[in-house]
Amino acid sequence: MSKACSSEETIEAGRRFASELRKGDLVLLMGVLGAGKTTFVRGVASVLAPNAHVSSPSFTLMKIYRGTDLVMYHIDFYRLRSVQELWDIRIEEFLEDGVVLVEWPGRFPSLAKLPHWSVILRVSGDCRWIDIRRS
Repeated sequence: MSKACSSEETIEAGRRFASELRKGDLVLLMGVLGAGKTTFVRGVASVLAPNAHVSSPSFTLMKIYRGTDLVMYHIDFYRLRSVQELWDIRIEEFLEDGVVLVEWPGRFPSLAKLPHWSVILRVSGDCRWIDIRRS
């Protein structure tokens, strides 16, 4: 578990985590609104897709960032309503050529049955505690 008390520290935690990721990895990002999920993804992207300008995919559902070795898919399930919408996204195909990072995965608990990384961001005062686990 690491502590991040600024956006820069949250981005740095994402950078460090990116070195663990390989093609086919699914990352489930959990935390309340404003916990720093997208900021953490910015750090991951700075390593995997350095030219990416990461922004929240809340309104577009998904953003795709191409790196030199793989594709990074950043998905936000906050607005999804049905399991069919989830499978319409074709996550299993994305895992074949890249890394998939999902915000708000709790809307579809069946995702947790797949092998994945869990990134849990908890807010405490002005800081975030970031807990990363492989499941």
